[in-house]
Amino acid sequence: MSTSILRGWLQAAEADWLVLRTAQGELKIQLPDDASVRAGLADITPESSVICEVEQGGQGEEGGQESCPVLCRLTLCHPSEPFPLDPGKDYSRDLSVRHLWLRQPKAGHILRARHKILKAIREALEEHGFIGVQTPLTTQAACVCSGSVFEIPFYDQKAALNQSPWMYVDCLVNSGVDKAYAVMPSFRKEQEPTPSHLSEIWHIQCDQAWFDQEESMAFEENLVSAVVERVLDDCAAELAFLGRDVAELERVKPPFERLSYDRAVEMITEAGHRIRWGEDIDSDAQRVLSGFFDKPFFLVEPPYETANFFFNRNPERPEVAMVHDLYVPGCGEIIGGGERASDIELLYENLLHFGHLPEDYEWYLDGKKYGPIPHTGFNFGFDRFTMWLLGLEDIRQGVPFPRVPHTAPRP
Repeated sequence: MSTSILRGWLQAAEADWLVLRTAQGELKIQLPDDASVRAGLADITPESSVICEVEQGGQGEEGGQESCPVLCRLTLCHPSEPFPLDPGKDYSRDLSVRHLWLRQPKAGHILRARHKILKAIREALEEHGFIGVQTPLTTQAACVCSGSVFEIPFYDQKAALNQSPWMYVDCLVNSGVDKAYAVMPSFRKEQEPTPSHLSEIWHIQCDQAWFDQEESMAFEENLVSAVVERVLDDCAAELAFLGRDVAELERVKPPFERLSYDRAVEMITEAGHRIRWGEDIDSDAQRVLSGFFDKPFFLVEPPYETANFFFNRNPERPEVAMVHDLYVPGCGEIIGGGERASDIELLYENLLHFGHLPEDYEWYLDGKKYGPIPHTGFNFGFDRFTMWLLGLEDIRQGVPFPRVPHTAPRP
């Protein structure tokens, strides 16, 4: 009978089984009735790295017919000190031991699923003509109105960590690339840690030439639906391990509801939550709204005062913006987008209105002098989307090395 080699970390040594953690997950290896093979196993501590020579043909754990590897020989690579984490305790929010928590089977399933989710998004975008681009992490000024920036020295110039790649992707679309996307980290100086916010976020910025608001929403709902469908197929093992209710994901089919901000305020108020027209919809109000829906929905045309300077106003209702946000039940906003302002005079007016200095955006405004095109853009929050898809309780669980407010950036 042929033998093969398995490499990994010893998790446990039981009477008749070894549990080995490998790149593919945990694997049980049957121990033979051979004293020479079993010798020394009791001295190998959990998390020691080992090499196992095995042969196929063992019985299943309950004596069934499933073929299991049988240990022929075990070689210790490096021993482990007593492992400090209790296997029965959840350390996913304790960032001081994040480097050790990543060894847990749950973390491995999340990381593999995260990889497959991003792959599904990239493939879905590129199937519709998008090209991937790279944009800077350093910039001159704030590019979104929400939150503040992390200022950094850049030689003798004023600079900041970028809050979003949108200005650069916008520039590329106005340069003749009809559809572009950037997968980038961005930095938001959030003031309070929450289960759905990070200070360093990974997201996908997408811009499409010649699209209007409704065309963009139609594309986004089809994109999200297609990605969810792929994830149900490609991540079946990970979803099962994490205990995700796939029935909710199976309902994610277009079209998604278009809920006006006006109606949203009425629904939130009727549910007993205090909100006035003109206020931003906060996390509590988002949870109230989510309770009315069993699949993603769009919130459209919020007050312009809650939007960003680079969006158009509704020509028929100047007090609202041509903006939309995509919400998912129980998790909040995963996409924010809308019609980009292309008129340079309007952009000047908007910048001043929101308290920005036009000279800080000189290069961006200069590009609007030369045949700017109407288009839309949307920001796809990858970390929060992953949190929702996998049914995680906290966004930190879905990110290998999260950065949160008022916490040292470790590890």
